[in-house]
Amino acid sequence: MTFMTGLNGTLGFGAIWSAVWSFIVLIFVVFAAFYVSRWYAKKMQNGGFTGGGKYIKVIDRISLGPSASLAIVEVEGKCYFVGLSDKNIQLLSELPAFEVSEIPDNMPGEPFSAMLRKLMEKANPGTKGGSE
Repeated sequence: MTFMTGLNGTLGFGAIWSAVWSFIVLIFVVFAAFYVSRWYAKKMQNGGFTGGGKYIKVIDRISLGPSASLAIVEVEGKCYFVGLSDKNIQLLSELPAFEVSEIPDNMPGEPFSAMLRKLMEKANPGTKGGSE
């Protein structure tokens, strides 16, 4: 590394300053990438860049595999439980109107199936599990 040494063989002030400056820029780039990726992940989780329409809102979505998922969608105040795949969207059930705050976040001990069963029973009180 002869280009970084001075006439007497020691590192010059310019070389040290350059290394410090490079380290500061590297730290800045790492933090910027971290915060941009967090923003992007939140944006994608909340419906992506095209989601959040005026009349249609995806309340929750869970992936069942690489090309299939289940979603709760609100359209003009009505909630629907839908199945999604690459080539098809299937209405599974119309759910009773509810506020998102009624659904507990990460409720311990109660799996998704139990929560879904309660919503289906609320939608169709006369049937067991909401199906006929």
